Amino acid sequence: MRSAAFALNILLLHLFGDVLSQPLMGGLVDHFDSWRPAFYVVCVMMTIGGLLWVWGARYLARDTQMAPHCLKPSAADARDGVTSRRSSMGR
Repeated sequence: MRSAAFALNILLLHLFGDVLSQPLMGGLVDHFDSWRPAFYVVCVMMTIGGLLWVWGARYLARDTQMAPHCLKPSAADARDGVTSRRSSMGR
C-alpha cells in the first residue's frame, strides 16, 4: 500500500507540476504580456504550499507513532504471509 501511495504521489506531482505548469505560465504571460504576474502566482502558490506543509508537520510525530497501532493487516495479508514479511523487515 505504501509503494502505491508513493507512486500515486509522484504521478500527481508530475502531472500537475510538469504537465500543467507550462501551459498555465504561458497563458499568464500571454494574458499580461509580462512574466511578472506569472511569477507572482508561483510565489503565492509556493507560500500556500509551504503553510500547508508547516500545518501538517505538526501532526507528523503523533501520526507516525499511531500508524503501527491503527494499521491492522487484512485477512488477505495474513493469508499471504504479509505480516511475517513485515516483521522480518524490522517493522
